[in-house]
Amino acid sequence: MSYTGNDVSQKILSATFELLSKRGYANVSMRDIAKKSGIVVSQITYYYKTKENLLSEVIKKAVYEYLNELKQKLKEIDSPNERMPFFFEQIKKLMVENTNLYRLLLDFYSLATWNKEIQKEFKLIFNEMVSLLCGILKQISLKNTPLYLYSREQAAKLIVGACLGIAMQYVMDENDKEAVSSLKIMKDFFA
Repeated sequence: MSYTGNDVSQKILSATFELLSKRGYANVSMRDIAKKSGIVVSQITYYYKTKENLLSEVIKKAVYEYLNELKQKLKEIDSPNERMPFFFEQIKKLMVENTNLYRLLLDFYSLATWNKEIQKEFKLIFNEMVSLLCGILKQISLKNTPLYLYSREQAAKLIVGACLGIAMQYVMDENDKEAVSSLKIMKDFFA
């Protein structure tokens, strides 16, 4: 079967996501990706140049697709006060149903601590999540919460960081029901 450029690219991204989310960045080679996708290494390097570029593209595609879907769902909720509880419910759902995305995101975060290019990409993703939350927080009153003392951006960064930390706990032990219930505490905080 022959593939157009876009088909080849999608096949590479799909194989890369599957391999990286199961084995981690350090344990996957370009040859592994080539074998899994049925595409030669030279074609992969033609499209993505380096393994880091490929990882960045996989992460961006997966995270932005999820964030765009989440934004659409949030727009459908009429009451601003229902948006934060819904947000936490969606994070919990993603954490339990698509653990591989969080596993990959956390691997990406780990690499960002050492690699300046990946760090730039991770900051963009983190800031996009913070921006989404700031939009929600602008529409609700924080007066009866400890967050009232801080800017909405600080509150949003705290929430995103907490969600990533909870996801890390869950990724390390999917039987950790306390991690999942931590999101319920956060949801109840805004209910």
